Amino acid sequence: MSHAALQAAWWQRLEKLHQRAEGASGLACAARCTARCCPHAAMATQPPAYTVSHVMIMLPFEMDYILAKTALDPARLRKISVEIAPGLVHEIGFANVATPCPFLTADFRCGAYRFRPLDCRSFPLTPVFGMDGALDFRLTTTCPSLDTFAHAYQEQLKTVWRDLLPHLSMAYREVYNQL
Repeated sequence: MSHAALQAAWWQRLEKLHQRAEGASGLACAARCTARCCPHAAMATQPPAYTVSHVMIMLPFEMDYILAKTALDPARLRKISVEIAPGLVHEIGFANVATPCPFLTADFRCGAYRFRPLDCRSFPLTPVFGMDGALDFRLTTTCPSLDTFAHAYQEQLKTVWRDLLPHLSMAYREVYNQL
């Protein structure tokens, strides 16, 4: 499959999975989060340069998709090259605790909320990829809203990740687990 055809297939997949990963999460992020990427009173005095995000790893072509849909400066994203299909290497966007969230705006809002990565939509539910092809999940226990995280929404997200699994190369899964 050509790079252009693979990108088109992923963009279509991203449109569908973003629709499927919407719903009532039950999370009270803005009121309770200490991740410092949300607009809440405790962070109102600090500029976005001092805010950090949890680790966020984009899906193949998700970075390109988000950049096409938003006004985000590509230079704000960290990237890593990953083989996403046999013989096809592509840059995957990510952020970690050492860098400000690339989507955070000057007024402490998510500049890509409508198109935010699946990893952001899933948090505090995190997929764990087994090298044997298995997929498991863990809940990030440091999330202050974990006790309000709706079980039905968690199950919905697990289904999205399971449906996505056959489309994720082993190299992507390894990078995801390492970051």
